[in-house]
Amino acid sequence: THANECLADFHNRFANDALVIDKWFTLQATRQADTSGKKPVMSDILFLRRHPDFNIKNPNRARSLIHAFCMNNPGAFHQADSGSYRFWAEQVIELDQINPQVAARLARVLDRWKHFEPNLRDEMKTALELVARQKNLSSDVSTPSALSQSSSNAFSESTNTTKMPCSCAFLTMLPEQMYDLPAPDSPANTVTLPSGIPL
Repeated sequence: THANECLADFHNRFANDALVIDKWFTLQATRQADTSGKKPVMSDILFLRRHPDFNIKNPNRARSLIHAFCMNNPGAFHQADSGSYRFWAEQVIELDQINPQVAARLARVLDRWKHFEPNLRDEMKTALELVARQKNLSSDVSTPSALSQSSSNAFSESTNTTKMPCSCAFLTMLPEQMYDLPAPDSPANTVTLPSGIPL
């Protein structure tokens, strides 16, 4: 397409300017979701994640793509069945082994997971559990939580004190208290994102 040609030309012109290329990644990571569904932003993110100029070990480059998408593009990030929440979890896990402080910032993205509509909330919970099951999470990403009293299957192997990502700290309320929420028809307490429409 013409847009892809322009992006490629821009990249060729400024390939040696790291700061400009950071912006190049961010521009694509924060584009508005295509309401037709023909070109989901998530597919672009996965493609750019494999780009030769992307290096997750570079904090600025990681933020320019991963953080920009997960934190600054809610209309595309919060798409049901898009795989974006699992993508978030995988990036938090990988970044925690490279740069815990960068990972910790990303981990806060799902802090308000309980306030989303049920289908999104369930997907977020699954992603949070994926991160919470990881061993040796850094202190930047995790917070001590006594999970031995929880009967959640996701944490059945927990003993004494388990470290969980900051967003996952809410999971210590499992199983009953997690759904102690206002009625679904309470707009003040539920975030509903129409498909393709950013906040």
